[in-house]
Amino acid sequence: MIPAPVSIPGDSVGDYISDALYRRGWSLTAARKTCMVGGMLLSSVITLSAFTSNLYLVLTFFSIAYGSLGFAAPCIWSLPGDVAPTPDHVGSIGGIQNFASNLARIVITTFTGAVLALTNGSFTIPLCAAGVFCLPARVAICFLSGRSSRLRSIVVPCRRALQKRTYDQRAESFG
Repeated sequence: MIPAPVSIPGDSVGDYISDALYRRGWSLTAARKTCMVGGMLLSSVITLSAFTSNLYLVLTFFSIAYGSLGFAAPCIWSLPGDVAPTPDHVGSIGGIQNFASNLARIVITTFTGAVLALTNGSFTIPLCAAGVFCLPARVAICFLSGRSSRLRSIVVPCRRALQKRTYDQRAESFG
């Protein structure tokens, strides 16, 4: 009950800081990546909840993890608008992003259920895995993703190629 509402101010703070960095002259890529990596880094504290029996500490670690994921969320959600070649493509890219996110939710829920069944209800492995999975995400954001820039649209070249082929076919039939 407590951790989820903590993500609401985390979301607003992440949005504000990302925009503030951009207004202060940071590149859009640097402003977005800083907030995403910072949020993912701080969300790793969820692992610590596996090693304490104090309920208040567990709630604190969960709240920090939720809040920091909320901190990173505005930057993640703005990516489709940043990279879409035209405004018409934003929804499609957002849909692909949602598909990948929901697929990950299915996999991690299945993993957690399987581990709970095998370990007689121990959450230690799933909580450690959640914290550890944030590491490759941080590395990917920092080193594998490039600049946030518009993707090239392949729609216009494809239309031109189709129009040319149709024109050539019509010319051959009269020829």
